[in-house]
Amino acid sequence: MRWIRGFVAPLAGGFLALVTARAAHAQEAPPKELVQLRAAFAAAVEARDIKALEGLSRFPLNNQAYGSPDKISRAEFTAYVFVNGYWDKAECLRTAPLERDVREGKDKALWFVACDGGKHAFHFAREGGRWVYSGFESRGD
Repeated sequence: MRWIRGFVAPLAGGFLALVTARAAHAQEAPPKELVQLRAAFAAAVEARDIKALEGLSRFPLNNQAYGSPDKISRAEFTAYVFVNGYWDKAECLRTAPLERDVREGKDKALWFVACDGGKHAFHFAREGGRWVYSGFESRGD
């Protein structure tokens, strides 16, 4: 019985540390410049302004969607926007919370907005001294 306590106690402590770390990240406020980028990105989606979206993006975009290429070039961007239904996501992009991406191996300067109950994520990164739209992730289509 003593060996069970010796095994379970460290597991419980590790789980508590993980929950505490996630809660701390969840409460972290996004940087002001990122909030401004997200607002401009949502406005461009709502206006269906491809040129504005391109200007707010870094190419090639990372793309994590089944059956699609891993990278999207500037030349492929217009078709990519239509295929992934960006126009329908303007409200979500404007109102859903920005969340820091805390998955293992991710840089601290990665954030996302999850839409459609978490099925689709729009990723933003700080690169070259500015915040940019960096990619799209489909989690369950």
